[in-house]
Amino acid sequence: MLTLGELINRNARTHGDREAYVDMSRRVSWRALDERTDALAHELRRSGVKPGDRIGVILKDCIEVVETIGASAKVGAVRVG
Repeated sequence: MLTLGELINRNARTHGDREAYVDMSRRVSWRALDERTDALAHELRRSGVKPGDRIGVILKDCIEVVETIGASAKVGAVRVG
């Protein structure tokens, strides 16, 4: 069974240019979503976030919500919104 982080990575490899997420004004490909969640996961780790930690996020509905969920999954942390 794939984790969400693994799913994003796999879909970036197999469906890179296809749309992963669309909001009112922006479209994000699987490749871009993978790159953005990798970058955010890296910053979370650099900030000391470890597997099992909880990350509080306050955002309106937007693409960044999906990115924080994906990055948290890649770190092994739990996103709390």
